[in-house]
Amino acid sequence: MNAFVQYWSRTTWLGHVYRRGSDFGHTAGNGFGAVRPGDLVYVVGREADELLVLGRVVAAAVAEYGLRGDSDRALFTQQEAESIFQAPAWEARHHLLARPDTMATLRFDRVLDGRVLPATGPSVRALAPAEVAGLAATFD
Repeated sequence: MNAFVQYWSRTTWLGHVYRRGSDFGHTAGNGFGAVRPGDLVYVVGREADELLVLGRVVAAAVAEYGLRGDSDRALFTQQEAESIFQAPAWEARHHLLARPDTMATLRFDRVLDGRVLPATGPSVRALAPAEVAGLAATFD
C-alpha cells in the first residue's frame, strides 16, 4: 500500500463546507496516475497558517463498483464517475472512489501539525512514512 496527499485549494474545500459530516468517498484530479486499489489518499486544505485534513480515500478498484474492468485499476474516468453518481462530477482526468466500507467523514476541524507536511506542494504527491504517520494520527 502506498499513500498520497492531495492539496485542495481554499475555493475547492470551501465549496464542500455544506457537506460537513457526510461520507468522504470521492476525490478527483489529474495527478493520480500512480494510485492503485488499496492506496490511501489524504486530502488537505489550507486555512491561513493551518493545514486541515479534510478526508481520506482508500482507493477502490473499478470492479468494486460493478464496472467492467481490471481489479488493479483504481482510476475511474469522468464518464464512469458520473454513471456511478448519476450526476455531473468535478471535471478531471482521474476520479478516485473510496472502498465502501472505508469511507471517512468530511471534516474541517482536523488540524495537522505544521511539521508533518509542507503547507504547499504539487497538487498530488506520494508521502513518506513519517508523513503518513502524522496524517493517520488525525484520524485516531
